Amino acid sequence: MIVTRPRLLRGLALLALILLMTLLFFLSLSPLQGKEKEVVAAVLRFKQADAELNETILRTHVNLLHNYDPLVEEVGRLRATTTALRATLPDEGDLAPTLREGLDRIDAAIEAKEELLERFKRANAIRKNSQRYFPVVAGEFQRLLMARADHPASLMDDLFGLTGEILEQRFRRGDEALRRVRERADRLLTHAVVSDAEARARRGVVDHALLVAEGMGTTEDLIHRLLDYPLTETVDRLYDEVRLLAERDRRRGEGYRFLIFLSAVLLLVYIGYLLMRLRRTVRTLGQQKFALDQHAAVTAAGTDWRVTYANEAMSRLSHYPPGELNGRDQRVIDGGKEAALLFAELEGTLGEGKVWKGEYRSLDREGRPYWVDAAFVPFLDDQGAPVSFMTIRTDISARKRAERERIRLHMAIEQAADSIVITDAMGNIEYANPAFEAITGYGREEVLGLNPRILKSGKHEPPFYRRMWDDLTSGRVWEGRMINRRKDGALYEEEVTITPVLDAAGGIINYVAVKSDITRRETLVKAREFFSSIASHELRTPLTKLQLVKMILEQKGEVDIGKASSVLAECYDDLERLIASTTLLSELQLNLPDTSMVMAPLGPLVLSAVDIARTQGHSRGREIVFDVRVEEAKGASIRCDPHLVLRALGEVLSNAVAFSPSDAPIRVTCRPVAQGVEVAVVDRAVGMNPVALSMVREPFFSVSNPGHHQTRKGGEGGTGIGLGLTICTLIVESHGGTLAIESAGEGEGVTVRLRFPLAEGGGGRLS
Repeated sequence: MIVTRPRLLRGLALLALILLMTLLFFLSLSPLQGKEKEVVAAVLRFKQADAELNETILRTHVNLLHNYDPLVEEVGRLRATTTALRATLPDEGDLAPTLREGLDRIDAAIEAKEELLERFKRANAIRKNSQRYFPVVAGEFQRLLMARADHPASLMDDLFGLTGEILEQRFRRGDEALRRVRERADRLLTHAVVSDAEARARRGVVDHALLVAEGMGTTEDLIHRLLDYPLTETVDRLYDEVRLLAERDRRRGEGYRFLIFLSAVLLLVYIGYLLMRLRRTVRTLGQQKFALDQHAAVTAAGTDWRVTYANEAMSRLSHYPPGELNGRDQRVIDGGKEAALLFAELEGTLGEGKVWKGEYRSLDREGRPYWVDAAFVPFLDDQGAPVSFMTIRTDISARKRAERERIRLHMAIEQAADSIVITDAMGNIEYANPAFEAITGYGREEVLGLNPRILKSGKHEPPFYRRMWDDLTSGRVWEGRMINRRKDGALYEEEVTITPVLDAAGGIINYVAVKSDITRRETLVKAREFFSSIASHELRTPLTKLQLVKMILEQKGEVDIGKASSVLAECYDDLERLIASTTLLSELQLNLPDTSMVMAPLGPLVLSAVDIARTQGHSRGREIVFDVRVEEAKGASIRCDPHLVLRALGEVLSNAVAFSPSDAPIRVTCRPVAQGVEVAVVDRAVGMNPVALSMVREPFFSVSNPGHHQTRKGGEGGTGIGLGLTICTLIVESHGGTLAIESAGEGEGVTVRLRFPLAEGGGGRLS
């Protein structure tokens, strides 16, 4: 590149301007910038430390402190605050000498105050020592005087007077107090003594008295000097100097910043000038870069669609040799007759100077189709008219084939009769097909992001799921059967195959579950077994009675029509009861849809069932006492078929009436429990052993049947067909509830608990 003289001069001017702005920036920085707050905080800490030192001195003087360790600590704090203050101030530059001089004054003042403090400590120590020993020597001297036979009264008076003056000096300080102590001491020395011990004791009394009196004045003077020492004023003087220096630097910095602003304006003007000169170059380079960044097979053509350039990728895509593409009509290369509509649209878009992007199907040299994602970019002249254009293509044939495969697979999954669910590695649902919606009752959007555990019925124990997840997390396929719960609460059984989906590294990224609803199939199997059981078990009773009628009618002589009619009536009742029970049992096992589900309060249903049971007992000549308590469940409603719930309660109460003695009350309670309401029927009947308790729910089982259990004791025994508790269990479970039967053993009675889920909004008192 040739550098002309004007361009060189402009470059040098720009460089000089940038250097000037950099210099002005550093000159505008003040060594005290941003440190005023730190200086103020350090000065305040210094003043506080000095005040606390003075307070400690006073406390030491009045004997509130027993040693001088606090004084040493306070002096150390004062030194530390001085060090902190020194750290906040700059130690270089033109401000350093002034600041260093101020800090030296503070150090000198602290040293002078420390010297006064040492003198105070020495004087105060001597005074305190004499105060401590004066009572001792005075007591010894008094003891010696009391031991003398003559008991010198005047000497004793002077001793007591000296002691009084020492005590009064605490409240009457100054030269007058010191003078009076000295006079008393001199008078005490004028008395004659009779032994060396008395002389030594008297001298000790006088010496310690004078030390106490003189030490009091000395310490008072030192305290006043310490408290009045101008240490704080020295710090304030330094702070005023710092504030003035900071103000001076601030004004100087503002001047430099103004010069920086002027330089920035000049720089912006020059940059604007350069941008205007570079505008056309940037526009051209931007067009070229935009076209080249589109990727893949590239051709360039004029407005007549004749190719002027084609890269190697275009040759490979179209199967044209590189030399054959140049000069050819691009409309022929890009599809011939199939692209006629495409190029008609292109001419309109490119003629407006706009870029066209899209996907289209083209043909190679041998006529084989391929798909491309293309962008047609027009290049415009100064008037905005296209002069040429560039086409950038990406081969998307493989993607199109994959899309078709995905569509076929998706349609197969969507139309599959089996439920198909895809989850992420954490088990959260990412996809569910329409069969899943039809089987479970949950909408697809409703379950996305949720865990399939929303379908749990509670019929499987935790080890079942633990074994399943052990297989899945190990990368193994799991197959088995599950009993799940639909959205409406109904149970259904399904065969499930869950397959982990692994990534290239062998990690699990998804789980795919294919599930077949086998509820109806299993129900039909149960129905077949059920019918076989009826044919081999319960139909024998009415058939036996019909055989008895036949024998009566075949007897020679007079036929007992009344007896035959009675047997036929019993046979009819047995068949009618059998048909009604088996029909209801079949409907419950088949989970037939029922439109009679309503919101109903459970308490009134319990009371109605008790009234029916009481009436039935009365018709049999028995007066059964019921202890009914339903007040706790007042307002508790359940969603149910009232006739079925009444039938279930009637079956339980019928068994209690049949097996209970007339003098034993039957207790019936209805109370709230966690997330539901429970009806408990407690009788004092014959009870059941563990074997009978485990079989009592099976169809056609009867505790009064000697083939299964002992004959009933108490009450009048049952006459049922052995389907009562089976029907009762199916009714409760069809309502999403549970039925529990408890007995402590034979002769201990039976407790039956029917628990129903509480309907939303039904009974706010329940926990």
